Amino acid sequence: MPICPKCKTEVPKGFAFCMECGEKLPKNKYCPECGMELPETARFCFSCGASISASSGVSVKDNVFGGNVSGSFNTTNNTINNTYITHNESDDVVECSVCGRMLSKGSGEAYKCKTCGKFFCADHIDKKHNACIYCVGEMKKEISAEAVKYYEKGKACYIARNFTEAVKWYRKGAELGNADAQDCLGECYCRGIGVAEDVEEAIKWYNKAAEQGHAQAQFALGEAYYWGEAVDQDYSVAVKWYRKAAEQGLAEAQYFLGECYYNGEGVAENIAEAKKWYKKAADQGNELAKDALEII
Repeated sequence: MPICPKCKTEVPKGFAFCMECGEKLPKNKYCPECGMELPETARFCFSCGASISASSGVSVKDNVFGGNVSGSFNTTNNTINNTYITHNESDDVVECSVCGRMLSKGSGEAYKCKTCGKFFCADHIDKKHNACIYCVGEMKKEISAEAVKYYEKGKACYIARNFTEAVKWYRKGAELGNADAQDCLGECYCRGIGVAEDVEEAIKWYNKAAEQGHAQAQFALGEAYYWGEAVDQDYSVAVKWYRKAAEQGLAEAQYFLGECYYNGEGVAENIAEAKKWYKKAADQGNELAKDALEII
């Protein structure tokens, strides 16, 4: 049974990705002497001991999900010609490449991944992307990595005070779902930096980042609801977002959450709870929290 090179978990034969950590498994090749399936990096056959060179071990095309093997052994140069694995498109019944369930293509229960071309049952296909869960996972990783690059470019432009260019890159990263880019884009809209001030647009991007757990964006939403900026003033909603950010250790949010408890805004007045949050903020050097503790 194949072993994941990253987490060392055994992976059932025919899987392209490790089910434990999502690592893509290396493609295999065959020994030219005995035909044993070997890892792509193998330099000798584990069965017969034959030396495997880059040219003698023929790579397998998409050898990840099983199927029909075709090819021939060339006795002249001891290589396997045209060896590959594929599904027989004429078959009426195919096997789900994850769970092994037999599927009828004619009934619509067999889904073909547009990326890897293999067949899957409904439990292992992402219908939104028309791709298997493993390929979608890889796509999301690539998209996430690209979004980080956009965010980093935006940050570099911001530091260089090229704010218009910063907004351009922040927007690219934000649209791909990067929470840092969404928060920064929201900040630019909120303060009119590199773009016309638009608090409603700022709230939209803060909300996207906050829903992903971005503490600074959660605090910004708390502020918006506390003061009623581009939203209806609602202390209880403000407390909700202050708390989320405070629980992640953001000192400003801890102080304002303490204020809400002290003044009974959006939550029942509770001096002990106010002291608790003031102290958490003060311990991080928040001067307002330190002042509050002195007079409480």
